[in-house]
Amino acid sequence: MSPVILVLSLDFVESQIVADAIRLTVKVAGRNALVVLAACQRDYLLSLGATAVPVVVINKKIVWQGQPPEEVVREWLDWPKSLEDAVQRILKPIEDRLDTASLGWTLGMAIRNSFGLWGANIDLLRACGSETMHADRASELILAEVRRRLASRASPPSGTANAPIKPEYRKQDFDPDELLAQHGAGGRIGTGCTWSSLADLYYKVHRRRQAGEPPEHIAGALDISESYAARIDRRMAQWFDDKENAGPGIPFGRDPIEHLAAIAAVLDVPPRAREEQNLAIVKWHLREAKRKGFDWERIYRVATTARPEGLAPAPPLDAVRPSHDRRAVNRAAARKGAG
Repeated sequence: MSPVILVLSLDFVESQIVADAIRLTVKVAGRNALVVLAACQRDYLLSLGATAVPVVVINKKIVWQGQPPEEVVREWLDWPKSLEDAVQRILKPIEDRLDTASLGWTLGMAIRNSFGLWGANIDLLRACGSETMHADRASELILAEVRRRLASRASPPSGTANAPIKPEYRKQDFDPDELLAQHGAGGRIGTGCTWSSLADLYYKVHRRRQAGEPPEHIAGALDISESYAARIDRRMAQWFDDKENAGPGIPFGRDPIEHLAAIAAVLDVPPRAREEQNLAIVKWHLREAKRKGFDWERIYRVATTARPEGLAPAPPLDAVRPSHDRRAVNRAAARKGAG
């Protein structure tokens, strides 16, 4: 079925300019689409969530404000309609290489935008389970299926049991799937998170809590336990409520929360006879945080709060102190003793 593209503005002429440009793109692409234009009242545009005009609407959802680029219009015309179609669109450019590590928050964001998952591509949302499904959840389901298929391709071929293990088959010391599974999550399959996107999981919880969404809803949408969602919320509240450093007005980024999230993930699960490796991971993140100019002590302090009950205490600060910082402390202590 051809999409119906609605162009709305306060002024009919302004709507017509954008509508004509969209029609030209549709014609050049050799596709069919009904492009309708109209002038409407300001209150109606505001009710749609418009912040600029003209707006382009598909299935009662704003998909663009202003004049959309030609490549964006082509995406609308080629939205996948089924889960299989969406999966194949993602697999095609990476079918010759195993690239599960790249299937993190950046790709999730890209498919949410290019596949119309913010409510406009009703067919694909229905294929994922519900036309009212949140875009985050829909993209997670799609990426979970992509990962499953990539994982099946990554299995060593028969007859190679005694062959040397290739790098892509080696198990990482820090396995985010294993860590997240302790909190009711299915790791990458359940939450779309990899080690590099644990920070994104923290930000997702924080943004939803800031918007007033109940923890139980967040847990369901992100496929984690309520206790884990509450734990993340408490840590992020400590970070962003502290006026000394980051505050609510700081743009969302990957640092220093990426270090906080990784350290917390390591320390939130019982040790499995590899305390030295876990401690090395913590030290590395603290060293990197200090090198980038962040308050590494504060990162560690926040990361070790709200831990599950029954776990051994987190290592003391001196046990994880970066080596160059430790040398400075020792020099200060020596000077004090000499005095």
